[in-house]
Amino acid sequence: MNTFKRYLSVLMIIGAVIFAVGFVLLAIDKTYFKWQMIIALLAAVCIYVLPMSLFLSSRASTVEVRINKPKDELINRIDDISFNKCNRKNKKEAGKETIYSAADKFSAWLTNPVKVSDHDEYVIVEVPKAYKKYYSNLA
Repeated sequence: MNTFKRYLSVLMIIGAVIFAVGFVLLAIDKTYFKWQMIIALLAAVCIYVLPMSLFLSSRASTVEVRINKPKDELINRIDDISFNKCNRKNKKEAGKETIYSAADKFSAWLTNPVKVSDHDEYVIVEVPKAYKKYYSNLA
């Protein structure tokens, strides 16, 4: 599932809960119960869900940063940025690739991991766009 669909599904659930609460409140107080209010409530939820999904998924899309230094020079700084700035808690090393991911399952599903690939003379870091500035400073 791509990033936009993950954020859309989470925000749709939030929107559905807001709609359900609003519908129950309208049903309790019958003086406001008109179909125009239900349509307005549904429109308000849609106006919230779609722009927020687009905004959050654009910030979470993955970009590559190439750092022209060997990995052993950068490993402590990359660890520091990944754990502290990007809020990734798990670190997995597989060959020449290191993956930093979120600790709990929901955050790991919702967010993209930080991937560091070692190519001997340079390092490629795949990172969400929101955190690109931290890794660009390493170059």
